Amino acid sequence: MEFLVGNQKKFIEFISELDADDKIAILSHTDGDGIFSALIMSRVLGKVDFVDFIQYKHNMLEEYVEKLKKRKINKVLISDLAVGGDFENIKKIEKFADILVIDHHELIMDLNSERTTMLKTNTKYPASYICYKLFSKIQHVPCWMGVIGTLSDSTHKYRKENAEEIFDDFDFRGCERKNYFKETVILGNTLVYFKDNVLRIFNLLKDMKEFNNLKNLEKFSDKVEKQINYFVNDFESNKEVHEDIIFYQFKPDYSINSIVSTILSLKHKDSTLIIIKENKNQDDKTSLASVSCRSQNANRNCPEVLKAGIKGIPNSTAGGHAKAAGANFPLKYIDTFKTNILNILKSE
Repeated sequence: MEFLVGNQKKFIEFISELDADDKIAILSHTDGDGIFSALIMSRVLGKVDFVDFIQYKHNMLEEYVEKLKKRKINKVLISDLAVGGDFENIKKIEKFADILVIDHHELIMDLNSERTTMLKTNTKYPASYICYKLFSKIQHVPCWMGVIGTLSDSTHKYRKENAEEIFDDFDFRGCERKNYFKETVILGNTLVYFKDNVLRIFNLLKDMKEFNNLKNLEKFSDKVEKQINYFVNDFESNKEVHEDIIFYQFKPDYSINSIVSTILSLKHKDSTLIIIKENKNQDDKTSLASVSCRSQNANRNCPEVLKAGIKGIPNSTAGGHAKAAGANFPLKYIDTFKTNILNILKSE
């Protein structure tokens, strides 16, 4: 593992300078990779005064400047967050704290300074893997933490039948070679269940001493899995097929549109799937549609399809990767969205 920004020596220097009087905060991403990054850090550090998980958005650190300052935090560890785009708030935090940033996303800015230590690797190395490798040099870290965190960030690559390939791909030396795929699915479903309370999952996992304790999350995961299976089956009866483009509109209790679209795309490899989750509010004017688009079709680019769909729709966004993208728009424009996309077919 090569660091594109920063190095292991700088990391060791930062950690070795921590002492019992420091007030430490951990900020990480809300996904499985971010959670296990935070778990690994907190396990090794022991005493952590503040932990929270952040969704990507503009000025994502802004609300934390005062929160950290009021708690007299003087050391901030940030993982799995591309905070290079939040330079101004990094500088505000630097006025009262030293910062360690561990990330693997596309580099926006090298943040290394007198008060900030930044380590950035190739994007293929998840943050939980980086944390596992680095913090293991200070204290033993159970390897399952690194494996589950890494798998949860690489679901596009590792499926049940090839999950064990992760041991060779990521050099998990000394780890028991077994298929961790089921536990990764349990974690993913539990994240969906506690979507608005990621700290609850973190605390549940923090109290787990052994890998087998992950089974305690099944009671949450099963509820989500039941809905996933229901809607995957319902798709076949209620899909709208227009040549290679397929629409499916549904109202699940959980935010499972991304999971459902990924599962279905493996079954419909020649189609472009547009899975639309209705987020109904009491006020229809504020109801939103959340869209997950998946396509194994080389002739379709998911972001381009979705951007065509939201054309002319106010308060809408779309973006992502060629084979997987997402969009949001006011639900009342659902017919406009579909018509815009079907116009692509008419123009071909």
